[in-house]
Amino acid sequence: MTRIVRSDDIHGLVSAADRLRRGALVIAPTDSGYGLFCDPFNDVAADKLRAARPRSAGGSLSLLVSAPPEWQRWACAPHHPGLQALLDEVWPGPLGVVAPARPVLPSWLVSGTGAVTVVHHASRTLNLLSLYSGLPLAAASASVHGRDGVRTAGLQAVRAELESAVDLIVEAPEGAVGDPPPTVSTVVSVVGPRARLLRAGAVGVDVLSRRLGVLDGDGVTFESGR
Repeated sequence: MTRIVRSDDIHGLVSAADRLRRGALVIAPTDSGYGLFCDPFNDVAADKLRAARPRSAGGSLSLLVSAPPEWQRWACAPHHPGLQALLDEVWPGPLGVVAPARPVLPSWLVSGTGAVTVVHHASRTLNLLSLYSGLPLAAASASVHGRDGVRTAGLQAVRAELESAVDLIVEAPEGAVGDPPPTVSTVVSVVGPRARLLRAGAVGVDVLSRRLGVLDGDGVTFESGR
């Protein structure tokens, strides 16, 4: 039976973090709805997440960290010395960074180009789950098709489709998710010698350019995980 805990229940979050360490797949609130999270180094948990959100079906993945400097344990950006200053300025916040992955990361989380998408949400719940578990969290969107056919990350629709696939659901208090309207995250790639804007969003080009220099922009070609 899927366990439900509230995001304002500290004891419940500590228990959820312990279950993450033991291979649980968890639905939890993000800055823009609900997402799926697990320990990226646990093969059982990885299999659960990939079954729920296969990449072949458009399920994109990311790695959530609980503090701006933590990304350097899992990725690198040797051509972009201004990246850390950018992250210190905007994280936690709506910015996903596609960067070369370090060999320590499991291959299932890394793209065919050897890159990983790193995010640091403003969500207190997610940061506590990461801190309490001592883990970065593999993340995927929990968005599903609602009754009207529109993609939604609302808890009712997410539970209807995914509850049987997960071990635990962290439920935000009513009105805490999706109000105000979700923020569109900016996605930038630092894989090459020039940073590339992959998706325009809440973090403006002026902020990116000030830290990373001239950007190559190729439109909306990438959708990050939550």
